[in-house]
Amino acid sequence: MRYLLLMVLIVTCGKPSKIYIQDPAQPPIEEPEQPPSDEIFQLTNKFRASQGIGPLTYSPEWSYAATEWSRKMATSGVLSHDGFPAERIASLKSKYPAYDTTFASGGENILWNQSGTAKSMVDQWISSPPHRENMLRAYDLIGTGTYEYQGRYYGTQIFIKEKF
Repeated sequence: MRYLLLMVLIVTCGKPSKIYIQDPAQPPIEEPEQPPSDEIFQLTNKFRASQGIGPLTYSPEWSYAATEWSRKMATSGVLSHDGFPAERIASLKSKYPAYDTTFASGGENILWNQSGTAKSMVDQWISSPPHRENMLRAYDLIGTGTYEYQGRYYGTQIFIKEKF
């Protein structure tokens, strides 16, 4: 046996990591990258601009909540809006306890997809009328999160209107 494999799950910023103990002569084993949620943010603003609508501001706090929701859907195998917004707020508050989660309104887009590219995910939302509508509403903030699990890619967009 060339190396001993010990797998430990660590969650850092919503991204699981695997730690491998192996033969030091072997190259390190890398955890595959999750789909690029920052690119989803950029493509969403590009789409809004093409429709004459101003950009959204990226929120790392809401992105954390979106990533955690994508992870939960992926590992449970259930695609759902259940618990929006209360569960997303609880997730955000677990990492950012001082963050003010008061907002006027919010929306959420979710999906699973097999290609895992940001473009395919954003195109999937654009081609669905209710998801497209969320992308074009007068929100201020966006949080984006993705998670890959067993060959399926899960994505979440959280939209927030801050001002009453």
